Amino acid sequence: MTGGASGIGRAVTLSLAQEGCTVIIADIDGAAAERVLREVDGAGGKGEVSVVDVTDFEAVRGMMDAAARRHDRLDILVTSVTLPPKANWPGLMDASLEEIKRSFDVHTMGVAHCCKAAVPHMRKRGYGRIVNLGSLAAVLGGGMLGGTVYAAAKAGVLGLSRGLAREVAKDGITVNAVNPSLIETPRHAQLDDQPRARAVSRVPMGRAGTVDEVSAAVLFLASREASFVTGTSMAVDGGTTMH
Repeated sequence: MTGGASGIGRAVTLSLAQEGCTVIIADIDGAAAERVLREVDGAGGKGEVSVVDVTDFEAVRGMMDAAARRHDRLDILVTSVTLPPKANWPGLMDASLEEIKRSFDVHTMGVAHCCKAAVPHMRKRGYGRIVNLGSLAAVLGGGMLGGTVYAAAKAGVLGLSRGLAREVAKDGITVNAVNPSLIETPRHAQLDDQPRARAVSRVPMGRAGTVDEVSAAVLFLASREASFVTGTSMAVDGGTTMH
């Protein structure tokens, strides 16, 4: 579970642990990951912490290899790493080249690194579930949930997920994405009131979503019951894409 130390990632970590998974909480913030591990332990679950920068492929591959050796399997990969919301707002013309590169390195290449490192272990067992957190911004071209750069980087996640699903479809591995809209997380609480209010006004249900609502979608796609679901993007957006 990359990005498992906060927000949606934390909620998914707790849900997976509750379902009986041994969860590797992979995050660049080791202290926050340790706090989530204590929550997992307190609820009777099993977990471990791995401090990793997803932009470093060798570090990601080392983490995946070590986890597979320790547990003799790697069944589920969920990717949920993101930059702070305010870093996701620049448009293409306002962003520096460094900001553009950083967004793609984290949001797109980070997911590519994780998938590339995990799939060989899943292929060995003929089973795997990969769920990548995209964003409604990728569908809308930014707008209420981020700028052009963020939208493009997250669109890369959707294309990667669909293409990889095709590559591994006969290997017993499914690959899907989940596209949340505005979700109540500590990171989104950093947004100014006006952008938040504007985003909520676009949601037919008239509210932001919760991390548990996103987690429920991820949990289904990561389950054995979703064995015939692959290459899709599930919107968790209160109806925003029909608005």
